[in-house]
Amino acid sequence: MDELKLADAREVVIAGKLMLEGYSVSRPLSGSSRYDLIAEKDGKTAKIQVKSLKLDSAYKDNEDRVYKLEAYSLNPITKKKNLYNENEVDIIVGYNHNNGYFAAVPLKSFEGKYSCVVHTEVGKTRNEYMNSWKALNDLFNTDIVKIQYDKGYLEGMLDAAESELYILYQIKKRSGGGLHSTDPLVIRIKETEDFLRKNGRELE
Repeated sequence: MDELKLADAREVVIAGKLMLEGYSVSRPLSGSSRYDLIAEKDGKTAKIQVKSLKLDSAYKDNEDRVYKLEAYSLNPITKKKNLYNENEVDIIVGYNHNNGYFAAVPLKSFEGKYSCVVHTEVGKTRNEYMNSWKALNDLFNTDIVKIQYDKGYLEGMLDAAESELYILYQIKKRSGGGLHSTDPLVIRIKETEDFLRKNGRELE
Protein backbone atom coordinates (compact mmCIF):
# COMPACT_ATOMS: atom_id res chain seq x y z
CA MET A 1 0.00 0.00 0.00
CA ASP A 2 1.50 3.38 -0.98
CA GLU A 3 1.79 6.34 1.40
CA LEU A 4 -1.39 8.03 0.15
CA LYS A 5 -3.44 4.90 0.81
CA LEU A 6 -1.73 4.43 4.18
CA ALA A 7 -2.65 8.01 5.10
CA ASP A 8 -6.29 7.35 4.13
CA ALA A 9 -6.30 4.16 6.20
CA ARG A 10 -4.83 6.00 9.21
CA GLU A 11 -7.55 8.62 9.08
CA VAL A 12 -10.28 5.98 8.81
CA VAL A 13 -8.95 4.03 11.80
CA ILE A 14 -8.60 7.15 13.96
CA ALA A 15 -12.07 8.35 12.94
CA GLY A 16 -13.46 4.98 14.00
CA LYS A 17 -11.70 5.13 17.37
CA LEU A 18 -13.06 8.64 17.97
CA MET A 19 -16.60 7.53 17.16
CA LEU A 20 -16.32 4.69 19.65
CA GLU A 21 -15.39 7.32 22.27
CA GLY A 22 -18.63 9.18 21.55
CA TYR A 23 -17.32 11.89 19.22
CA SER A 24 -18.99 12.85 15.97
CA VAL A 25 -16.35 12.92 13.24
CA SER A 26 -16.19 14.68 9.88
CA ARG A 27 -13.57 15.17 7.18
CA PRO A 28 -12.90 18.35 5.15
CA LEU A 29 -14.00 18.35 1.52
CA SER A 30 -11.09 20.57 0.53
CA GLY A 31 -7.67 18.99 0.14
CA SER A 32 -6.08 22.28 1.16
CA SER A 33 -7.21 22.01 4.80
CA ARG A 34 -4.40 21.82 7.35
CA TYR A 35 -6.34 19.30 9.42
CA ASP A 36 -7.62 15.82 8.53
CA LEU A 37 -10.56 15.37 10.90
CA ILE A 38 -12.98 17.38 13.01
CA ALA A 39 -14.10 15.81 16.30
CA GLU A 40 -17.29 17.20 17.87
CA LYS A 41 -19.05 16.64 21.16
CA ASP A 42 -21.49 18.75 23.17
CA GLY A 43 -21.20 21.61 20.70
CA LYS A 44 -17.39 21.78 20.96
CA THR A 45 -15.00 20.94 18.14
CA ALA A 46 -11.34 20.02 17.75
CA LYS A 47 -9.19 20.02 14.61
CA ILE A 48 -7.06 16.88 14.29
CA GLN A 49 -4.09 16.16 12.06
CA VAL A 50 -3.34 12.43 11.59
CA LYS A 51 0.25 11.27 11.17
CA SER A 52 2.30 8.09 11.25
CA LEU A 53 3.55 7.01 14.68
CA LYS A 54 7.05 5.63 14.17
CA LEU A 55 9.57 3.92 16.42
CA ASP A 56 12.30 6.45 17.23
CA SER A 57 15.55 5.07 15.81
CA ALA A 58 17.54 7.45 18.04
CA TYR A 59 16.83 5.16 21.00
CA LYS A 60 18.91 1.98 20.99
CA ASP A 61 17.26 -1.29 22.06
CA ASN A 62 13.93 0.47 21.75
CA GLU A 63 11.70 -2.60 22.05
CA ASP A 64 8.54 -0.61 21.25
CA ARG A 65 9.16 1.85 24.08
CA VAL A 66 9.74 5.21 22.34
CA TYR A 67 7.84 6.58 19.37
CA LYS A 68 8.29 9.69 17.26
CA LEU A 69 5.43 11.94 16.14
CA GLU A 70 5.84 14.78 13.63
CA ALA A 71 3.97 18.09 13.59
CA TYR A 72 4.66 19.52 10.16
CA SER A 73 3.65 19.22 6.52
CA LEU A 74 6.18 18.84 3.70
CA ASN A 75 6.05 20.91 0.54
CA PRO A 76 6.29 18.29 -2.24
CA ILE A 77 8.24 20.64 -4.52
CA THR A 78 10.59 22.60 -2.24
CA LYS A 79 10.70 19.89 0.48
CA LYS A 80 10.30 22.67 3.03
CA LYS A 81 8.87 21.69 6.41
CA ASN A 82 5.90 23.80 7.50
CA LEU A 83 4.91 23.67 11.15
CA TYR A 84 1.24 23.61 12.10
CA ASN A 85 -0.02 26.42 14.31
CA GLU A 86 -2.79 26.47 16.93
CA ASN A 87 -5.16 28.26 14.56
CA GLU A 88 -4.90 25.31 12.16
CA VAL A 89 -4.65 22.21 14.37
CA ASP A 90 -5.47 21.37 18.00
CA ILE A 91 -4.30 17.77 18.29
CA ILE A 92 -1.73 15.67 16.42
CA VAL A 93 -2.68 11.99 16.38
CA GLY A 94 -0.18 9.36 15.31
CA TYR A 95 -1.08 5.79 14.35
CA ASN A 96 1.21 2.79 13.93
CA HIS A 97 -0.07 0.27 11.36
CA ASN A 98 2.17 -2.53 12.66
CA ASN A 99 0.86 -2.79 16.20
CA GLY A 100 -2.22 -0.54 16.33
CA TYR A 101 -0.67 1.91 18.82
CA PHE A 102 -1.82 5.51 18.66
CA ALA A 103 -0.85 8.71 20.42
CA ALA A 104 -2.94 11.90 20.64
CA VAL A 105 -0.74 14.86 21.58
CA PRO A 106 -1.81 18.51 21.91
CA LEU A 107 -0.02 20.76 19.44
CA LYS A 108 1.30 22.94 22.26
CA SER A 109 3.34 19.97 23.54
CA PHE A 110 5.60 20.25 20.48
CA GLU A 111 6.72 23.72 21.61
CA GLY A 112 7.34 24.86 18.04
CA LYS A 113 9.48 21.79 17.22
CA TYR A 114 9.05 19.57 14.18
CA SER A 115 8.59 16.42 16.26
CA CYS A 116 8.35 15.00 19.75
CA VAL A 117 8.71 11.59 21.38
CA VAL A 118 6.02 9.61 23.17
CA HIS A 119 6.95 6.80 25.58
CA THR A 120 4.99 3.63 26.23
CA GLU A 121 6.57 3.27 29.67
CA VAL A 122 4.46 4.74 32.47
CA GLY A 123 5.96 7.88 34.00
CA LYS A 124 8.13 8.67 31.00
CA THR A 125 7.83 11.64 28.63
CA ARG A 126 4.28 12.09 27.25
CA ASN A 127 3.27 8.57 28.27
CA GLU A 128 -0.14 9.96 29.27
CA TYR A 129 -0.88 10.52 25.57
CA MET A 130 -0.05 6.98 24.42
CA ASN A 131 -3.14 4.94 23.50
CA SER A 132 -5.20 7.60 25.25
CA TRP A 133 -7.58 10.44 24.37
CA LYS A 134 -6.48 12.50 27.38
CA ALA A 135 -5.41 15.41 25.19
CA LEU A 136 -8.79 15.58 23.50
CA ASN A 137 -10.74 15.14 26.72
CA ASP A 138 -8.66 17.88 28.34
CA LEU A 139 -9.36 20.16 25.38
CA PHE A 140 -13.07 19.53 25.68
CA ASN A 141 -12.93 19.91 29.47
CA THR A 142 -14.57 16.56 30.04
CA ASP A 143 -13.67 13.47 32.03
CA ILE A 144 -13.24 10.08 30.39
CA VAL A 145 -16.67 8.59 30.95
CA LYS A 146 -18.66 5.75 29.51
CA ILE A 147 -21.07 7.30 27.01
CA GLN A 148 -24.72 6.50 27.66
CA TYR A 149 -26.47 6.45 24.30
CA ASP A 150 -30.07 7.59 24.11
CA LYS A 151 -32.11 6.84 21.01
CA GLY A 152 -31.46 10.19 19.35
CA TYR A 153 -27.72 10.01 19.93
CA LEU A 154 -27.56 6.44 18.62
CA GLU A 155 -29.37 7.48 15.44
CA GLY A 156 -26.72 10.14 14.89
CA MET A 157 -23.98 7.56 15.42
CA LEU A 158 -25.60 5.23 12.89
CA ASP A 159 -25.88 8.02 10.31
CA ALA A 160 -22.20 8.83 10.84
CA ALA A 161 -21.27 5.14 10.54
CA GLU A 162 -23.12 4.86 7.22
CA SER A 163 -21.22 7.87 5.90
CA GLU A 164 -17.94 6.40 7.10
CA LEU A 165 -18.72 3.05 5.49
CA TYR A 166 -19.29 4.75 2.14
CA ILE A 167 -15.84 6.39 2.41
CA LEU A 168 -14.28 3.07 3.42
CA TYR A 169 -15.77 1.34 0.39
CA GLN A 170 -14.39 4.08 -1.89
CA ILE A 171 -10.90 3.76 -0.42
CA LYS A 172 -11.02 -0.03 -0.78
CA LYS A 173 -12.16 0.33 -4.39
CA ARG A 174 -9.26 2.69 -5.18
CA SER A 175 -6.80 0.25 -3.60
CA GLY A 176 -7.53 -2.21 -6.40
CA GLY A 177 -8.38 -5.06 -4.05
CA GLY A 178 -6.01 -7.74 -2.82
CA LEU A 179 -6.11 -6.47 0.78
CA HIS A 180 -5.45 -9.02 3.50
CA SER A 181 -8.05 -9.72 6.18
CA THR A 182 -5.71 -8.19 8.78
CA ASP A 183 -5.39 -4.90 6.89
CA PRO A 184 -6.64 -1.97 9.07
CA LEU A 185 -8.99 -0.87 6.29
CA VAL A 186 -10.60 -4.31 5.98
CA ILE A 187 -10.91 -4.61 9.77
CA ARG A 188 -12.56 -1.19 10.03
CA ILE A 189 -15.04 -2.03 7.28
CA LYS A 190 -16.09 -5.20 9.10
CA GLU A 191 -16.39 -3.35 12.44
CA THR A 192 -18.56 -0.65 10.89
CA GLU A 193 -20.76 -3.16 9.07
CA ASP A 194 -21.22 -5.17 12.29
CA PHE A 195 -22.11 -2.00 14.22
CA LEU A 196 -24.77 -1.04 11.68
CA ARG A 197 -26.27 -4.54 11.47
CA LYS A 198 -26.32 -4.89 15.27
CA ASN A 199 -28.38 -1.72 15.53
CA GLY A 200 -30.87 -2.57 12.80
CA ARG A 201 -29.45 -0.71 9.82
CA GLU A 202 -29.59 -2.61 6.54
CA LEU A 203 -26.57 -2.55 4.27
CA GLU A 204 -26.96 -2.02 0.55
